[in-house]
Amino acid sequence: MNTFLVKTTVLVIIVLYSTTIQAQYMGRATYKQLTNDDFKEVVSLQSDTLDVISGKLIRPVKMNLLGHYLVISDISAQKNIHIVDIKENKYLGGFIDIGSGPDELSSQWGLSKSSDSTFIVSDTYYKKFLGFNINELLTTGKSFIRGEIDKEDIPYFFDYNEDKNSLLYAGHLTNEFRLHEKDLDSGTISGYGELLKDPTGKSDEIKVRNFLSVANISSNRSYFAFAYIFAPMVEVFDYQKKETKTVLLPDNKEPTYYAREEEEVLSVGAGRDATLEFDDITMSENYIYALYTRRKMKNLNSGKSRVYVFDYKLNPIKIYNLDRYIQFFDVDNDNVIYGLHTERLGSESDKQKVFIYNLKH
Repeated sequence: MNTFLVKTTVLVIIVLYSTTIQAQYMGRATYKQLTNDDFKEVVSLQSDTLDVISGKLIRPVKMNLLGHYLVISDISAQKNIHIVDIKENKYLGGFIDIGSGPDELSSQWGLSKSSDSTFIVSDTYYKKFLGFNINELLTTGKSFIRGEIDKEDIPYFFDYNEDKNSLLYAGHLTNEFRLHEKDLDSGTISGYGELLKDPTGKSDEIKVRNFLSVANISSNRSYFAFAYIFAPMVEVFDYQKKETKTVLLPDNKEPTYYAREEEEVLSVGAGRDATLEFDDITMSENYIYALYTRRKMKNLNSGKSRVYVFDYKLNPIKIYNLDRYIQFFDVDNDNVIYGLHTERLGSESDKQKVFIYNLKH
């Protein structure tokens, strides 16, 4: 997240907004608004520790479940990726060397699940991405796809469409759309979805819109689900119909951010008083799960997390109240939540843990 946090001098504090101003996030007339009371079922969950990974993590930044393999990216370990076989309850080790080689990464920040057997990681220093099949990675360590990243962009999401040989991605510095698709044969780039707008209507600068539009994204090829970090918003994009559904929840608070203009260049970033909304999002065959821990930048590990569950039309289903702060997560067949709990940089590795929640249906 530090890739888009900029030290600045002017604090823009935005006041509570009305329904009309809310619509300015994307220029539409109305949004579906939900509160916690709209979720008829609320379940409190207690966690167990996934002991097999304890002590192995240094600075984990993302986690995904691929089949029965739990894949965790770690930007400070000797290897870029940790893998756990949850079926056998066995830690399989670290993978993807640190370096400049064709199948190595120097400073990866992005881990995106592309299918039940593939994932993509990005290298923000060497400006490249690598796609791995989990089974090939375990046996040969080789990637199945690689490519360059635009030098001017900082992508945080990738998805490879094998049928179309195209790459879908989102980044911090894109100019028009929240989601882009690049045809890897022709190089043609298409865009979907408008960037969010400042709800106050004071600025339509691309940097402001990109800042508000930073989201965690999950996909299953038919749908893309967005959970926004600085906006109280969850969205689902129907890839076939090219249609988007949006909900605001649960508190409908305005984003706060710093803005500074120097030499006619606008810099935008989060300050210590900025509020973080959603931490992560994932999808099963039946439901969308959005992880939420509303907190201030200056107190990142405060409070306990909750998980909002929706159907694919964003109708509210239930809330899971967790017993601790969880930063990243994934769900196994609507039966188990795997939650990654991280401490601040410099903390001991034994404080970086994975917790298990058995869901009550």
